[in-house]
Amino acid sequence: MSDFANGAGLPDMRTRALALVQRNGWRIFRLHPNSKKPFGTGWPETATNDPEKVRRLWTNPLTGDSEDYNIGVLTGETIVAIDEDNKNGLNGAAIMAKLFEERKLQPTFTVQTPSGGKHHIYRIPDGVHIPNDQGKRLGLGIDVRGVHGLVVGPGSIINGRTYKVIDDRPPEAMTDWLVEKLRAPPPPVKTLAVVGELDRPESIERAKTYLETRAPTLHVGERDAGLFREAAKVFDFGVSEMTALELMEEYNEAKDEPPVPLEDLQEKVENAWKHRQKPVGIDNVID
Repeated sequence: MSDFANGAGLPDMRTRALALVQRNGWRIFRLHPNSKKPFGTGWPETATNDPEKVRRLWTNPLTGDSEDYNIGVLTGETIVAIDEDNKNGLNGAAIMAKLFEERKLQPTFTVQTPSGGKHHIYRIPDGVHIPNDQGKRLGLGIDVRGVHGLVVGPGSIINGRTYKVIDDRPPEAMTDWLVEKLRAPPPPVKTLAVVGELDRPESIERAKTYLETRAPTLHVGERDAGLFREAAKVFDFGVSEMTALELMEEYNEAKDEPPVPLEDLQEKVENAWKHRQKPVGIDNVID
């Protein structure tokens, strides 16, 4: 097993990020130190596999030292992550063992997480759209990180514990069974009525002010419906789906107790957009 796979021999996070890109070519982005949360917004667009860009992102511009940002890996373009969860009563390991035994999945590049889970990484065939999924398609304890999804990259550290590669082989191609189980046609372009121009600075500011000053704090038991409701309200101000997600990420951190995972939040925002009845921007500012 390589030094990278063992989590040894790589002195800092910059070296680990560069090693991941140079070896696998995956697009990566920064996470907050000691966290799974993306640093900043727009990470699906700014993720990069350019070694020079990676070097700059993980370098302190004043000292030249490595920054301690964890590593986020963008999924859904060339790779999909099968996220095995073995905590809080879930037994993803048993499901994966059965799928391996039945040869529905092949062993592949695998990362051990600090919480006892695993990320199994597979190559996506060209032209196949794999959506994110939380325990519905493969069973409770198995999530799928597909289009606009993320996993924490190997070498990252949470509370002193490292995400470590435990199977160092190159990612295997998805089996035909897995493709058919997970694939979905590209989402249809839904024609929504739009009032005014989306993402005007004043519209974004009004939506942000609403979330900061008027939207309620959401507690356990009310977050699913509450996040859907507040995302729908944000669209009333005349913002795009991507801008709404960025605004809702800030709201989630500030007013959800505790915050929901980013993948769950993304699902709520997508649903608020897809199932919308009123025009987007119904409360937009019109010149």
